[in-house]
Amino acid sequence: MNLKNMTKSLIAMVCATSALFGSEEMAVRLNGCKGPVLCSSFPLATPEEDCCQLWHVDAGLLYQQPGFADMNAGEAYQTQFAVTDAAGAFVDQTIYKLYQCFDYELGLTVSLGHLSKHDYWYFGARFDWMSTSTGTKTFDDVNREYKAVPGFDTDVLPLTIFSLTDVWTKVNYNANVDFYSLDVMLSRGAYLSRCYSFEPFAGVKVVWFDNKQVVNYFNSTIFTAGNYGIYDVKQQNWGAGVMFGFNGEYHITEGISLFSDSDVAVLYGESKETAKSIITKGGATGTGSTITTDRVITAKNDLDCQYFVPVRSILGVKLATYCLDDQHYLAVKLGYDARSIISYTNTSRGYVMSGLYANFIWDF
Repeated sequence: MNLKNMTKSLIAMVCATSALFGSEEMAVRLNGCKGPVLCSSFPLATPEEDCCQLWHVDAGLLYQQPGFADMNAGEAYQTQFAVTDAAGAFVDQTIYKLYQCFDYELGLTVSLGHLSKHDYWYFGARFDWMSTSTGTKTFDDVNREYKAVPGFDTDVLPLTIFSLTDVWTKVNYNANVDFYSLDVMLSRGAYLSRCYSFEPFAGVKVVWFDNKQVVNYFNSTIFTAGNYGIYDVKQQNWGAGVMFGFNGEYHITEGISLFSDSDVAVLYGESKETAKSIITKGGATGTGSTITTDRVITAKNDLDCQYFVPVRSILGVKLATYCLDDQHYLAVKLGYDARSIISYTNTSRGYVMSGLYANFIWDF
């Protein structure tokens, strides 16, 4: 091949390569991003100009059912001598654990972030909050008798009128919980293909969750003048540590996509628990004794070296659009959100929450 033909071939290859990379550079992703495959998954309409979307704000609702470990009002069983055999002996029993749960409740999620134009790193913070109560639940079936939870220390209360062989005929239960979570993260999004973007991130997670249970136990035969038993237990838990996560988005068509947001963390913190077993003051029949002041036993269980492992995953659909000359990006995320906080050192310190996730996004 002579020099002239070699020169023509080289020019043709350069032109073809330039056209290929030029078309890739100008390709528009389904979220509006322009650029090569490794462009940010953050929605940039025109990343080479100053009018691209650099600020992110979102606010949403969590309609979810929370719960924590050991939500228990005691045990229920048949009245022992409701039915007797010929000798009046014990009858077979079926014991029912009185485990409790919360109803679905509204919570809040908000976040704020900023996209740096230096290689399109995204820095953001997210805050979640949930607070709810069971209200008062009553158990007073005439065909049932009730046993208190194991933590109710009636065996050490100095009473001549009460022992572990006594039963309760009525139980009132109430619980409440407050949950807070703060995530601070740094991420860098990218496109794996024209339709699928992914965004790994890392940062710091901090959680607080406090819960309280109050169980009132009544027996009208033993305590007829105002006495009753109370089991009052309160927990205060917190942890902080490193977090890792991965967000993915598959674009079905322009403005419609499926998303998944997941993260896991390892937290170090504290858990403090105060449990009180109380017999209230009042008169008592059958013994002639009177309790003139509350009888209280307090048990404290403070764990200074507490490890928590939070895990969270959100799956759903995202609807998005650009408006006002592509200078504003609006989106709505709807999905199912499930999270669990596992206590490595004490299983009675766990927390769960799951349900509907609805988030409204504005990038500008």
